[in-house]
Amino acid sequence: MKLALTAVFVKDMEKSRAFYSGILGLKEHMDSGVHLSYNCGLSLWQEDAALGTIHSEKVPAGGGSRFELCFESEDLKADFARVKSGGARVISPVAEQPWGQRVFRVYDPDGHIVEVAEPLTMTVKRFISAGLSVREIADKTTIPAEIVEQMAK
Repeated sequence: MKLALTAVFVKDMEKSRAFYSGILGLKEHMDSGVHLSYNCGLSLWQEDAALGTIHSEKVPAGGGSRFELCFESEDLKADFARVKSGGARVISPVAEQPWGQRVFRVYDPDGHIVEVAEPLTMTVKRFISAGLSVREIADKTTIPAEIVEQMAK
C-alpha cells in the first residue's frame, strides 16, 4: 500500500479552488466537477458528494470526517481482509464506486476516514479488458480521454 492523496472535503468548490489554485498556485491535474486533484497529491472533494458516496447517503450525525486519507493497493481483497481482521471499523467493503474504481473504506482509531483503492491505471486497464472504448472509459471515470490513453499504455 502507498499513500496516494489526501482529500479535503469542501463546502464551496469554487472558493476552495480560488484559494488552492489561485492563491497557493497549486497545479491542477484533473477536474470532474465535484472532485479536483492537484499534482502535489492534494485533492478537493465537494463535501456533500463525498459524504454521500462514502456513507451511501447515510451520513453519520455530525457529518463525518472533513478529510480522507487515500491509499492505493494492487491487492484490495488481501488488504481489506488484513485491515478488517486487525479490528478496523469498516465503513464499506471492497466495492466499485460510481466512477468505476474499486475501493474500501475504514475508520482509523481516531475516526478519520481511510480509503484504500486500486490505482486508477488498474481501473482503466480493467475497463479496457472488458471491451470499453477510451471514450466510454473517459465518460464513466471522468478522466480526460488523453489521460485514459496514457494510463492504458
